Amino acid sequence: MVESDARSRSVVSGASLAIVVGAGETGHRVARSLGRGNWHIRLIDAYSQRDAHGETPDDATMPNVEVIQGDGTSRLVLERAGAADASAFVAATGDDDTNVEVARLAREAFGIRRVLALCRSPLARKNLETMGAEPIDVPSAVGSIVVGRLEPTMRPAVGVGLSQGEIVEVTLLGSSPVVGRPLRSLGAREWLVAAVYRDESLLVPHGDTTLEAGDRVVLVGAPSAVTGIAEYFRAGRSVFPLPYGRRLGVVAFGVLTKVFWAEVEYLRQTFNVAGVDVFAEESIGNEFGHSCHVLPRQSLLEAALDHPGIGCLVLPPERDTRLSAIRVRRSKTWSALARTRTPVIVARGTFPYRRLALAALEPETTHGAAEVAVGMAGLLGAALSGITATPPAFVVGHRAVAEQMDALSETAVIAQVQRVPLAEHHLFGNPVRRISEHANTAADLLVVGHQPLSPWSFWKVDVAGELVLGTRCSTLAVPAVND
Repeated sequence: MVESDARSRSVVSGASLAIVVGAGETGHRVARSLGRGNWHIRLIDAYSQRDAHGETPDDATMPNVEVIQGDGTSRLVLERAGAADASAFVAATGDDDTNVEVARLAREAFGIRRVLALCRSPLARKNLETMGAEPIDVPSAVGSIVVGRLEPTMRPAVGVGLSQGEIVEVTLLGSSPVVGRPLRSLGAREWLVAAVYRDESLLVPHGDTTLEAGDRVVLVGAPSAVTGIAEYFRAGRSVFPLPYGRRLGVVAFGVLTKVFWAEVEYLRQTFNVAGVDVFAEESIGNEFGHSCHVLPRQSLLEAALDHPGIGCLVLPPERDTRLSAIRVRRSKTWSALARTRTPVIVARGTFPYRRLALAALEPETTHGAAEVAVGMAGLLGAALSGITATPPAFVVGHRAVAEQMDALSETAVIAQVQRVPLAEHHLFGNPVRRISEHANTAADLLVVGHQPLSPWSFWKVDVAGELVLGTRCSTLAVPAVND
């Protein structure tokens, strides 16, 4: 292989042409691996080193590879390398800006459909995705390899789907929160259970498949989601806002203060979400680079609910939350709670979250909220309290009191498994009033489980909805998932 004008070279019959920019260790390995397959490679680097015979040290072990000395960010160099005829393009330099620029030329100047680029920063990844290139997140790939070495119960496959997907096999521990639960109860979004291996047999999973301790579960989904989901399956550690999605959705109604935006940024950074989508009537300039979707006011909530990848809605507090029947029906927060199956945060500015409180209402709505609250407390190192409040038994019945106590006990078990200290509070009286009073004085964030589409009336009050609307601290409503 010698340095030459690639236009004078003919590609081996039946081989596809791929151009690799960057002849460092990574570029050489990519070129060598592809050259052994059905590819003809042209490897471009500005500082290609050759000996007296015109060969690079690796030439002898790199079949079907031409090394071209030149600047990969030059359109002329790429044209001479035959970019117009390339089926694939790989930007493999050690500099994000260079990789973004050469990927842009490959896409825009030469129309190459398959453009892959190494990246290390979130900004580079975003720029590559915007232009239609396929980013290969180097830190994520390295992280997956390390996890695979250190955690024998997790076996990641790196770079599946050219960084558009990931596959992880995880062995369920006896303490896993998914043991004994049917798959349909897990609310999968942007990931799925592709296979279950039990006692050396393959089970093709469906919604009614119930997982057992010792099962080897194959998870497939977005790269930034699957590793966290695997850890949740394995040991139950929080991956909020997963498994619901990887992005925050801000519905911009009402007055959006600087404190509100600061809490949104706190959520983004603390929980390492992939990005923030803002749904507003007009473009909102912000210093954090959030994606803004301009829509009519009546369409904002609908658009946020339908937008792919939203793992949590963030709403500003409404000024008037008096719970008259008419007001409740017109409340935008109430509408969001009734319609969404993703968590909803009403951001009232009481961050950072150093003190968390969980409202234990009934078992069917409390379980998911308890998992989120315990996981968040463990991640943040925050104090966690579990609160239940019941009217006298002669008013609501002994069964209702027992159910709320069961919900609090279940929360204690989840916290014990996660080794998160839990302070239990069993109060008596009106649940909305007593829990609100406690949260207003002793919590920065109140977590409550709620049932979507729960009806409200003067005869049957939705306690979860009233807590979300009426509590003065920030509140997180986690939807119940029916089995």
